[in-house]
Amino acid sequence: MIESIRTQFQKKGSKIILWIMILGFAGSSFIGIINYSRRFSPTSIATVNGDQEIEIKEFQRQYVNVNQQIQYIRQLFGSGADGFLKQLGFSKKPEELALESLVFQKAEQSAAHRVGGQVNREYIQAKLRDPYFVREFLSEVIPQHVIKNGIIDIPALQSLLQDERMSEDELEEMIANILERVLFRRLIAGAEYVPIAELKEAYEAEFLKKKYGIVTLSLETYLKKAETEKLSEDAIKQYFDAHKEDYRIAEKRSGLVWTFDPESYGIGVEEKNIRDSYNKRRRSFIEKPEEYEVQHILLKFDEKSKNDVRRQGQELVKQIKEKPESFAELATKYSQAKEKAQPISVKKGEKGPAFEQFVFSLTPNEVSPVFETADGFEIVKLIRIQEPVYKSFDQVKDQLTKTFKQESFDREFSAAVQRVLKQSADLPTVFSTFIKDKKGQESKIENLQEGQGLKAQKLFGLKKNGERAFLQEGGKGFVVELTSITPSTLPELTAVKQQVVKDLYTQKARSALEADIASLTSLLKKDNAKPVDMALLADWVKDKKEALAKGAAAIKANYLTTGWVEETSSKFAENSIPLDKIKELRRVQDVVSGITEKNGFIVELVEKEPFVEKDFNEKKNVLRLQIAQKQEKELVGSVLDALKKKATVVYHNDRLNFKASQ
Repeated sequence: MIESIRTQFQKKGSKIILWIMILGFAGSSFIGIINYSRRFSPTSIATVNGDQEIEIKEFQRQYVNVNQQIQYIRQLFGSGADGFLKQLGFSKKPEELALESLVFQKAEQSAAHRVGGQVNREYIQAKLRDPYFVREFLSEVIPQHVIKNGIIDIPALQSLLQDERMSEDELEEMIANILERVLFRRLIAGAEYVPIAELKEAYEAEFLKKKYGIVTLSLETYLKKAETEKLSEDAIKQYFDAHKEDYRIAEKRSGLVWTFDPESYGIGVEEKNIRDSYNKRRRSFIEKPEEYEVQHILLKFDEKSKNDVRRQGQELVKQIKEKPESFAELATKYSQAKEKAQPISVKKGEKGPAFEQFVFSLTPNEVSPVFETADGFEIVKLIRIQEPVYKSFDQVKDQLTKTFKQESFDREFSAAVQRVLKQSADLPTVFSTFIKDKKGQESKIENLQEGQGLKAQKLFGLKKNGERAFLQEGGKGFVVELTSITPSTLPELTAVKQQVVKDLYTQKARSALEADIASLTSLLKKDNAKPVDMALLADWVKDKKEALAKGAAAIKANYLTTGWVEETSSKFAENSIPLDKIKELRRVQDVVSGITEKNGFIVELVEKEPFVEKDFNEKKNVLRLQIAQKQEKELVGSVLDALKKKATVVYHNDRLNFKASQ
């Protein structure tokens, strides 16, 4: 494979180059169909959908990757890391997360295997020489420090394979797997289409200001009124009997916890290992990112002028090729960008994928063809590339030492504690010796309910007193032992009567509030609607536009009108009105309503700014791009989620008892 990269297609029929190039489909169109044969190994730990196997080595690499991500987040967020990891879905053990992610990949791969694709030789050659392609897509299987300015560093790649104990065949198969998944996602994403009506709706929502009428009804007011009514004992008992499970006292568990941390556990770190780690990861310690200094010509267009503007851009490119020094002059004369011919610096992520794809593939003084972005048609000239600046070893030594020690602790603690817990079933002294040698700190946890963190989760997974389990959380290791169980019980009414009375009054208040909201809303939505409790109100309302204001006055509710505001106005937050409700209002006199914890509300769209065709045409391309990206993400996400849920997995139990650190 490496020799094939070096000679750039001098050897015909190289499978790995074909696979590398097809990865370019992530930014290109579907061309044909691919098929390739798979090898199944007896060292697999699971089979997904009957045709995809998870190898032990795959799992081990994925475990290391997941663990590194977790440690990086812990360094970044400190004490707040656990909450952030939980939001990301990283609340499970690294080995569980690694296995789940591989099952997901294999389920997607199984579907992708029925699709595939072929490309011609010219396309392959073009992609291999495309620095943007190499940087953006090969980085999934080849680390950034092996790629320099979009060119694969062959000695660095050879060294990487040796360090990772990976053969070229294994790298080849990894690329093939990514290839099929990328192809599959691109085929799904190709289904998105944005109709003009949806563009206009998005334009009105985002750019046209609106006036609203807002009615708010305080739940506290209704509650005070409800509390003037005396509740009978029968009513209280009936409510309690109907909602008895709401007052159930949950099962509680108590136990002992032994805490272990990297500092006291006895993890040793040699500077040679830290320096080796730095050399491998150097390009991830960026002090100043890579910058591209460019000049560009921006030509804006609308639907009617698009073809003419494209032809104008093509003519400008032709003139520049004939006379390269004319770029600045033509940019000054024709560019609609505010900087005209003045150079600008571009970093990754600043200008969008379409712009960056062309910029990052240019060499100094090279000019791009005409290409389309959300801003219009662009022509770009690359002036120079400012290489990234990386932090020195001394700058990151402490960080790397901490990371290395944490990663070592995570591996060693997991392996050791599993062995100790298994052996201590027959030899109790094994556990006490482990606690002493590794300086585990004992403490108590009492009356935990299910769902109160990982320790509670482990306690509730144990069946009887004296059983133990382990977990890793917050960069530390823990062993928990169950000492007592307090069963779940249903209380007598007398024990919770005060809360039952409060809840019953709240229910009555909410019911009255809902009735008033329904009355007002029905009047606004139907011309002939008769209010349930406000019969006289129909006579008062002659002008439909005043219905909400008069209805609010009839029930002594708060009513206000906004000036010209956007959908995200603070007026709605001030009145506890969810923004997703406001987004439902599209036409004048549309109405939404609802009840929050404190208030009931009704909002009517009273007026909106006029639709301006010219302004819409100027913003249409940006909106189309935004909507298409959202649709693509949702469509791909829903398909992949369905594949994940429907995946059938057969675990080879005789092979699951291995350690991630093997």
